[in-house]
Amino acid sequence: MGGSQRRCRLRHHQLLSADAHAKSVYLRTKGEMEEGVARAGVPSTYILRPSLLDGEREDFRLAEEVGNRALRLINPIMFGPLRRYRSVRTQTVSAAMLACGERGEPGVHIIESEVVQDLGS
Repeated sequence: MGGSQRRCRLRHHQLLSADAHAKSVYLRTKGEMEEGVARAGVPSTYILRPSLLDGEREDFRLAEEVGNRALRLINPIMFGPLRRYRSVRTQTVSAAMLACGERGEPGVHIIESEVVQDLGS
């Protein structure tokens, strides 16, 4: 295929609440990265913003484990605007990334956590 006919897609998962103007260095860095990716000119870009990831890790992170255990208990009662803060299984994020890649719609698409959950289910 010629250069103008190629169809590039970019899928990236990102932290919920990333903001290039945040006071937190962590959230600001994530937001700046998001802005850079959006300006990269990839014809079809999906940035996924899942909430706390719930899945297996090689290393143990106490705060993450405590958070996931607590969220597993309260996820079922988190409705409305709280739904976006439910923990998300890593397999769900993977399935959502594949679904976004299959869509390939032109432009930059920010996929918030509740939509990640829907796409990956």
